Amino acid sequence: MNNRKQAQVANRLRVLRLIYSREEYSQRRIAAETHMQASTISNIIAELISSGLVVEGEARESRRVGPKETLLRINPQAACSVGINFHAAAHEICVFDGDGTLLAEAVFEKDWDEKMPARLPAQIKSLARKAGLDMAQLCGVGVSVPGVVNRERGTVILSRALNLQNYPMQEHLQSKLKLPVFVDRNVNYGSYYEQHMNPGEYWYNSGYLLVKRNRVVSLGSPYSLGLAITVNGEIYRGANYAAGELEAVGEEDAVLIPSELRKMGLRGHDDATVFFSRLGRHLASVVNLLDIGHLVVATEYASMEGEYFNVLADALRGYLIPISNRVFDIRFAENGLADLSKGAALAVLHHSLETALARAY
Repeated sequence: MNNRKQAQVANRLRVLRLIYSREEYSQRRIAAETHMQASTISNIIAELISSGLVVEGEARESRRVGPKETLLRINPQAACSVGINFHAAAHEICVFDGDGTLLAEAVFEKDWDEKMPARLPAQIKSLARKAGLDMAQLCGVGVSVPGVVNRERGTVILSRALNLQNYPMQEHLQSKLKLPVFVDRNVNYGSYYEQHMNPGEYWYNSGYLLVKRNRVVSLGSPYSLGLAITVNGEIYRGANYAAGELEAVGEEDAVLIPSELRKMGLRGHDDATVFFSRLGRHLASVVNLLDIGHLVVATEYASMEGEYFNVLADALRGYLIPISNRVFDIRFAENGLADLSKGAALAVLHHSLETALARAY
């Protein structure tokens, strides 16, 4: 491919990514942000519409004299994707259309076992039917897994929650579903969804922290932790695909007791305070090392939205290197744990759209 052809492909891809983002884009706004000539943008949009990937939406309200700007969106029928989030006691499945609209979702209360791949086709088919689709309209399946995952091979290297080790999940699921399957760590998909729903430059160097109650007693701790790390706009996976695995903050932090405090599995107020204080201190080391400027916390604990979150945030900030005018903020994920299956579906959808664009040209 010559340089001119490469530039054309890159320009089309850049425009497509702007359109499938959450922002509202017209041809004029795309030209302004990309600094491409208006005629170039017009030609690219015409090609995307002709290929069936993009459709024109409603007109934008404007005080300008003359024709109103028409907003652009992904054709809802261009592709549809499925997202699955596996965890110890259940799994969630959702279906998205091409424009990133949630069509249907369901929760299946069933532990992972060797028969799970054989059960999934019927579950997905049922949910697709609920969304008014058939299996032929699905472009692929994103699978969110707790643990260490080799995304390129689709192998679960280690998942204590699912009791899996070196398990070729992509291979097994594709053989049953007859669809492309993409497997990744749950926090990476959660981060992807948050970044899509709340776009901004602050994501360029950021973290997405998952704090989840453990339902597997043998794990030795009442909580599961995971961190997705974005460095210079890319998910950092590490040499062993284990970057961000925070399975244990330390033996002294594992509180082993049968009773639960507000569904957190902690012995009482003092234990919870100590745990989140220590967690904040450990996270500060990551923030200092990678100079992260934005941290999102996803959790199922309503009690974390008050005092315990403040304990975590205060401890984290207290151990940061005192840089003048430091850029750093911490907040809750707007969608909680729902990010995981939806992020899987959305990532697969966008991959499918980009693949279709590459094939078309």
